[in-house]
Amino acid sequence: MIDTRTGEMTGAIEYVRDISERKKAEEALQKSHLQQNAILNNIPDLAWLKDRESRFIAVNEPFAELCGVSSKDLAGKSDLDIWLESLQKNTRPMIKMSWKAAEENRLKNR
Repeated sequence: MIDTRTGEMTGAIEYVRDISERKKAEEALQKSHLQQNAILNNIPDLAWLKDRESRFIAVNEPFAELCGVSSKDLAGKSDLDIWLESLQKNTRPMIKMSWKAAEENRLKNR
């Protein structure tokens, strides 16, 4: 605060907040996340975690490899997001080959 008569600083207002509880909670959450990932990534079979809306929270590498993307790219997606995208990606070349074969067959049988 400034004394308007003299222009001198006569005081200050400070605000201090104790965030030690929040820091402890953040550290506990980080530890839990690391443990969860350690367990998930050491399962050799397909493994995943989902939220209440059935969206993927985390998946392990075998699951990500099956989907053809990185495990980080699957977070937040639903089964439909993943499998529809995967089906489109994997079936498109087969569909093109089928169309090409059908066209070749049609031309051959003229």
